[in-house]
Amino acid sequence: MDVSFAADLQELIFCPVEWDQFFLQVQQEKRLSELLVALQGLPDCSVRDARIAAILRLRGQMNEAMALVYKHSSCVLCKSFYFGFLVDSGGDDVMQRVLQSFRPDWPLKSSLVNLEAKFRAYLALAIAASTLKRQEGVGFFIKAGQIADILECKRFRDIVHYESAWRSLYTGDIGKGVDTFGEVVRSTAENTGLHNNAVEYATVGSWLSGKTPEWLPQWSRATLKALREGQASKDAIEAPSMAASPYMIPILSELRAFTREFHLKLPLFHVAENRERRLLQLDRIKKCVGTDYGEILGFLGQSALALALSMNHDQSALDVLKKAFRYPQTGIGLMAMTFFANLVQIHANLPHLPKGDEVQKALATMAQQFRALPTGQREWLIQWMRDFTPVPLYLLARESAQLQEVAADFVVVSATGARRAGTKVKTYPKDFMTRHVLTLLAGGQIPVEQRHQAHRHRHALESLGMPPVIYQPIIEKLGT
Repeated sequence: MDVSFAADLQELIFCPVEWDQFFLQVQQEKRLSELLVALQGLPDCSVRDARIAAILRLRGQMNEAMALVYKHSSCVLCKSFYFGFLVDSGGDDVMQRVLQSFRPDWPLKSSLVNLEAKFRAYLALAIAASTLKRQEGVGFFIKAGQIADILECKRFRDIVHYESAWRSLYTGDIGKGVDTFGEVVRSTAENTGLHNNAVEYATVGSWLSGKTPEWLPQWSRATLKALREGQASKDAIEAPSMAASPYMIPILSELRAFTREFHLKLPLFHVAENRERRLLQLDRIKKCVGTDYGEILGFLGQSALALALSMNHDQSALDVLKKAFRYPQTGIGLMAMTFFANLVQIHANLPHLPKGDEVQKALATMAQQFRALPTGQREWLIQWMRDFTPVPLYLLARESAQLQEVAADFVVVSATGARRAGTKVKTYPKDFMTRHVLTLLAGGQIPVEQRHQAHRHRHALESLGMPPVIYQPIIEKLGT
């Protein structure tokens, strides 16, 4: 249908299933502006304004969209759109008020628009309730799905599954989220927005939970392999332009390289050549991370940047980390654990920062929750800590046999010696490093006549395959 045919539009806006198919086509053809003009040319009515409001929302004009439907208080479709907009844009307090005040208790008539209003109302309530981890969210999702079946609208049913999957993911039930996103992937056509987004979320959830579902496309499985093994480059993944998960591949690759430099060259970090090399690495990480703070990948990208900054004596690292840990990732236990691990490591890299009791609280929370993580998520966190935050892993290993096996690979340096898996590391300059490590982490320099000790440090670690190093003075500084 040509969107300029206002006569056809006048009938179409009252047919929810046909309108949804048409509206999706218009979005894919990037003709929303034309459709908006055509709708504005129709006679005034509340249903027309509801359709216009949906376009305004997609254009980022949420205030205008809400104002447009708000004025039609007697129209059940406008009412459902309005409360849906509130849920989409509001915080926990707004969603709480929606659950308390909004009930789609109007009679279930045969009107198709009335049915659509019921569907949108129950979907909004389901999203609000599940986001707040309230049990009635399940019932609201079921009711929305039942109305989708009555309307015989498969896409509405797919939307219910998609929203349910998103809520499962962001309330910490990652495995269920992946499985439900899988239903959407298998049910929807390739290259549609719902399908592509479901694949993306399923890829991220699979990475965090240790899964590799067969129904994921080849680029997604290749991305998972690269993220887990840390070998392939982003360019080696033939992913579609919409794919976001490959974003993490170069970030993690650069952070691993930066972390190795940090452990190897800490005694000579102040040397001009090393400083310039480090700044180039940090600049690459900043460019890879960008300004994304959104959801899981945004948080992990900013976490990588915060860790890199802390290894460059930059005290803004903690602010970067805390700014990134926001809704909705705060609802995921694994991401909370990652936040605490990053926080402890940043304090270890910047031991002179004021810490209050936040390090102790972070470690106590991690110790309590680590064992409760599902196996796949626990393995993901162990790999993250092994690669990027060894200090909290070492501290948690006191109470975990599984972590003790991992921490045995670390070189632990104290005044009594440097040891790895209980075996003394010969030729390591233990006295030199325990004496100077706090100064070095504050950006200080070692005496020129002691540079040969820095080379002993490096050669000892290189001979062992460059494992992470734990310094006892740092552990003591953390107050653990």
